[in-house]
Amino acid sequence: EVIYQKMYEAYARVLERCGLDYAVVEAESGIIGGEVSHEFVVLADAGESELVLCPGCGYAANAELAHFSWTTIPGREDTKEAALVETAGIKTIEALAHYLSVEPKKTIKTMLVQEGKNIFAILIRGDRELSLAKSARHLGRSIGLVEQDTLSAHPEIRMGYVGPFGLNAIPILADLELKESQNMVIGANRDNFHMVNANVGRDFQVDEWGDFTYPVWGDKCSKCANELEFKRGIEVGHIFQLGTKYSKSLGATFIDEDGQSQNFVMGCFGIGVTRLLASIIEQKHDERGIIWPVSVAPFQVIILLLNPTNNRQREAAEHLYEIFQKHGLEVLLDDRDERAGVKFTDAELLGIPFICLIGNKLEREGLVEVKIRESGDSFELPLEGVVFRIQEIMGNQERGIQVDKGDTF
Repeated sequence: EVIYQKMYEAYARVLERCGLDYAVVEAESGIIGGEVSHEFVVLADAGESELVLCPGCGYAANAELAHFSWTTIPGREDTKEAALVETAGIKTIEALAHYLSVEPKKTIKTMLVQEGKNIFAILIRGDRELSLAKSARHLGRSIGLVEQDTLSAHPEIRMGYVGPFGLNAIPILADLELKESQNMVIGANRDNFHMVNANVGRDFQVDEWGDFTYPVWGDKCSKCANELEFKRGIEVGHIFQLGTKYSKSLGATFIDEDGQSQNFVMGCFGIGVTRLLASIIEQKHDERGIIWPVSVAPFQVIILLLNPTNNRQREAAEHLYEIFQKHGLEVLLDDRDERAGVKFTDAELLGIPFICLIGNKLEREGLVEVKIRESGDSFELPLEGVVFRIQEIMGNQERGIQVDKGDTF
């Protein structure tokens, strides 16, 4: 756990130094295994991961594992008499709710999952979606949605009308949100029929209760009751507490200070360098191109020699290039025989943090114009002072200091 925490903090520092807006979320360990894992996710609308975040207490999790308090807990109703209703051709929750003039949350979906040839029924509210990750964690096994070949051995299951009523041959699990529900609509396990006013304990039984669904907008944080927020992101790192899962199976042991043989406690840590670069570009760009943070920019400074045929400008540009190199900055000199506008457009597209222009102003006034790619601000200084001002700005950025424009220029 100590090493895990150190790796957690190290990954966080990497993302902070890259200047990224990110979240660390509780995650599913998957086939790698272990009880605890965290994903490091860069927030981006184009990301593949759906995240659930609490603005109140800071709780964060991958949506497939996120815990929540549901929006409403049904009030007590008078128990009504159950009845079968013909619903021929109606096989979706939306169509069923419309036909029966009820809200989708008054229906129960029966989701069938399997592990090998074993089938489990998981009951969830009709307006919810099943999380296979939560279900697998609850069952302690790898599962998937039921396959048609498996269903052939269970003629009592009537697909399209499946429900817990009369479903006695397989285990029935139900989401905790349904524990206090009353007078619900369920599949009747009979072609073309549903049951209305079904109640747990009277019309069907539940073997196990658990948390099996995804949260949705309006759901509350289970820790502080604030309304949850939903964002998307790109996973760039994942760390795992593996425990002794692998060391036990491999017989990997050590002798402790008391002379006793112990299994190694293991961890697994990974960060995607190429994903990280793509994530930086996804967050740090504008209509003109990339905006590299100084910490990861391929070059920190680019010098644009606006008139390569002018000897004085060329000498100044090459001298400035040498100054930057002597001070340890990574610098690129653009001395191509191209128009100034082309060079400047290319420099912005590349996203190099500082753009130094060597042109007519140097000849007339002895000044170099420097543009900051991220903010678009600019300043002018004598050639010998440029490197020190850029180093000062870089140092302020490294320390997280927001430089006041009035003080800068």
